[in-house]
Amino acid sequence: MDQIFNAQFGPSGPMPLREPLQHEADDFYTLSDKTRPHNAMGELIARISGAKRPDVDALPISVQRRGQAYLVAFLNAVPEPHADPAPEYVIQLEKPVTTLNGREAWEAVPLREPTFAEVGKFYEEKERKNERAAMLGLMAELSGVNLFALGKMPLSQFREGQAYLLGFLTYFPTWTSGNASPPM
Repeated sequence: MDQIFNAQFGPSGPMPLREPLQHEADDFYTLSDKTRPHNAMGELIARISGAKRPDVDALPISVQRRGQAYLVAFLNAVPEPHADPAPEYVIQLEKPVTTLNGREAWEAVPLREPTFAEVGKFYEEKERKNERAAMLGLMAELSGVNLFALGKMPLSQFREGQAYLLGFLTYFPTWTSGNASPPM
C-alpha cells in the first residue's frame, strides 16, 4: 500500500489490519444489510485491528478509506469457478482452525464432489438463509470440518473452496453432456 496506510494500518501502526476471517466477512455482510456499509466497515476495522470504534470514527476519511480499500479487496474477491473440477480438492490452511473449545483442529479442508442430494440441500439452505451460509454448510458437510472452525478460515482460503464447489454448482450441461433439448 502506501506510507499513510502503513503508518495507520500496517503491522506496527495503531490499527493493524489483516485479511478478514470468513466469519468476520459474514458478520460484515450481515451488518451491512441491516445498517449501512459505511457503519459495517467501521465495525470491521475496529474488530480486526482491536481499536475502539470511536477511534476508528475519529480517523480522517482519507486515512480510513485506505484501510477500507485494503479490506474491500478481500471482501469483493469473486472466485472463478473451476472449469473442470477434480473429484477431490484439498485446501492446505495457513494455520490450523479449531472448534470453539479448541479440542479439535484441522490443518487442511478436504473437499469432494457433492452428490445430487447435497447440491439440493445447498440450494434449500441458500433460499432459507443466504448463499454464504449455504456454502459454509456444504463445505462442512463435504469436508467433515466443524462449521465453527471453517468460519475461522482466512477469507481467501474460504473463497478457494468456494471456487472449487462453484465448478459443480454452476455447471450447465450441453447437448453432448446431458441437456434434454437437441441443438437447433
